[in-house]
Amino acid sequence: DPGSARPCLAQFNRKDRSHARARAQPHARLLLQRAQPTLAGWHLLQHPPGHRRTQIPRGGRIATTAASPSWPDMRSPADWRVQVNPRVWYVSPSGKIRLPSSTTPGAQIRVEDLNIDTPLASPAGELTLQFDSWRIALSGFNYGIERSASFPAATQFGDVNIAPGGSLGTNFDFTSIQAQLGYRVYDHDFGAPDGWPDRTVLRLDLVAGARFYDLDIDASSAGTTQTVERTFGEAFAGAHAELQIVRDFSIDLDLTAGGYGDSSNSVFSLDVAVAFSWRFKDALALQIGWRQLAYDLTSGEGAAEFEYEGRMAGLFAGLVIRF
Repeated sequence: DPGSARPCLAQFNRKDRSHARARAQPHARLLLQRAQPTLAGWHLLQHPPGHRRTQIPRGGRIATTAASPSWPDMRSPADWRVQVNPRVWYVSPSGKIRLPSSTTPGAQIRVEDLNIDTPLASPAGELTLQFDSWRIALSGFNYGIERSASFPAATQFGDVNIAPGGSLGTNFDFTSIQAQLGYRVYDHDFGAPDGWPDRTVLRLDLVAGARFYDLDIDASSAGTTQTVERTFGEAFAGAHAELQIVRDFSIDLDLTAGGYGDSSNSVFSLDVAVAFSWRFKDALALQIGWRQLAYDLTSGEGAAEFEYEGRMAGLFAGLVIRF
């Protein structure tokens, strides 16, 4: 009878479904456990740190909340007033030097022929004060070397005459100090629109100041010695740019040009430096870079003219300490 068979079929179907659910539950739990890491990664992709979430309360109004980014404990890279930058500059000079003479003009001799172009680890550094958009910086370096060189032909270097095959000893000391004032004209935070302030920032300062050079050169051959001391000064102007990347890395570029001239002295210079910094602690960073300072220093006229047209160039490394 079809009517009497329906209850039996229904009871059979209920038992079959219960048996199937019991068998499927362990497999479902295993699949869920395996899928949990994938689901967590998908949640992070859909909701990254610092995202803006829209909540709809029961009242029907839409409320928008912004989650604050959870940066490390390090403070903002721009939050400092004093910066100390000790460096070691692996630098060597190049160019041509003419010493003044009391008789006939002497030869203009290349630095490599004087054997004073050896790269040396020289002290350098910079002290910077920051006040809002203003910066005051004081920097300098010193390079000193003493070498001798032989000349196959007779040569006159200032008042020192070198016989054929003779030797010339040269003591060369070069110091430069500069002071500059900078003002920030551009500051763009690329991370602010995404809710990540101070992540990637470009800053541009216009700078101006004064640079001074002090040279001491001692030349000696066959018992004759000449000592030349010259000090030069110039005004310069340029720009300083800083690209801060992910808060802890930055690239700095400095470009300045200067000059000065009067009846007895003239100075022209071009200074370029690029530095890469990694801030591994709150107020401490490692820095490596390259700098070239080109100059033309002239004083006096005629046979008494002193001229040094050359460059100081090389790699540097140091620390950036901020307070």
